[in-house]
Amino acid sequence: MLLAAAVAYHRRLVHFLWPNRCFDTRHFLIGILTVVGLSVLTVPLYLLMGDPLAPPVLSATYRDDTRLVYSGAAILGFLVAAAAEEVVFRGVLLRILGAVARRPILLCIVNGILFSAFHLDPDPIAFIARALSGAVWTWAALRLGGIEFATGAHFAGNLMISLLWALPSEDDPTWTAPIGYLVPELIVAIGTVIVVERLARGPGIRHEPAERSMAP
Repeated sequence: MLLAAAVAYHRRLVHFLWPNRCFDTRHFLIGILTVVGLSVLTVPLYLLMGDPLAPPVLSATYRDDTRLVYSGAAILGFLVAAAAEEVVFRGVLLRILGAVARRPILLCIVNGILFSAFHLDPDPIAFIARALSGAVWTWAALRLGGIEFATGAHFAGNLMISLLWALPSEDDPTWTAPIGYLVPELIVAIGTVIVVERLARGPGIRHEPAERSMAP
């Protein structure tokens, strides 16, 4: 999709990812640290709602070597998956939508809904939570002018789930998330936006109008 967009719009590949600059490793790492920190803060809320804290990497049920393999596979797999989804949704799709919709809030809502719909999760609460994450990562891409922070945050969110929690939805296909699950999701979203705004208002960010920077 990235190559097709670059050919169709006669742009370099990086135009859809981090235009007019190099990859910002600092934003990528801050995205990871932000979501890891916020995820740890919300652990007590999930415990109060009855979620079992069952880190697979600490379970004596599995051999040490299998836990190491699981951890390595999770890190590599989720990094690749997060990068691929960010390239598609906060890279190519966001810039295509930016040529049509000029309002950043509208871009965040539409991109978040499309991102959640792509995962085909029938659980309405999970759909809303994923759309919220997609909207926040869209805001990060708009404010910071690239997908690095969003990629790091996306990767960290998926990794924390896989390393900390046993997912009931995987064992019981009829399980649906209670509406209370949106509370920690909102906390993570608000905290992430605060960090993004601090970065965007700090030195080193070129403040370009969103409608201009996001046009193909």
